[in-house]
Amino acid sequence: MFSSKEDVSGPCMKDIGKYVLPHVQAWDLSSVLVKRMFRPMEEEFGPAPSKQMKEEGMKRVLLYVRKETDDVFDALMLKSPTVRGLMEAISEKYGLPVEKITKLYKKSKKGILVNMDDNIIEHYSNEDTFILNMESVLEGFKVTLMEI
Repeated sequence: MFSSKEDVSGPCMKDIGKYVLPHVQAWDLSSVLVKRMFRPMEEEFGPAPSKQMKEEGMKRVLLYVRKETDDVFDALMLKSPTVRGLMEAISEKYGLPVEKITKLYKKSKKGILVNMDDNIIEHYSNEDTFILNMESVLEGFKVTLMEI
């Protein structure tokens, strides 16, 4: 499309500095350049790859828990917001084997005791706070998280 000045001459050519273009009305030339400058990136380079967040970054949930007698909270990082993820975080923090956690409950601020399931844990937000109660029972440990 562009030619060096030395290669081309004639009435149908337009001189734009170092290069010569086939003759184009001035307004045509500017609209071509404007269109070229403001063309969507997809036309030039193809669609941008979709951004994917780190899978683990999306799912991790940080909970603060403390025993009723403690003043200071411990951080529990759930690698996945599931019952299994919560049990693994408790096991890692307190040295309690996952297999020994036989019951997992949530106690609401209203005093309602609920069997913990994945659906409940999925709705926890980062930095939610709880009082942690671990009670030894015949088969293992009953763990209760009380909302505060």
